[in-house]
Amino acid sequence: PRGLGLVANEMAKTILRLAGIKDCWTRSFGSTSTASSLAFAVYDALKKTYKVVTPQDWVR
Repeated sequence: PRGLGLVANEMAKTILRLAGIKDCWTRSFGSTSTASSLAFAVYDALKKTYKVVTPQDWVR
């Protein structure tokens, strides 16, 4: 839900704060049982969001 701030465990919150994100709800499943695998998963998800092409970018 919007407006709750960062809803995540401490590792994910730290990475999201460093990325400048202030409002995010997270959920992890699968192979994220260790802190390092969770950190890599959060970083990878953030990296993939910067590859998203929005309709405003279609005309460029």
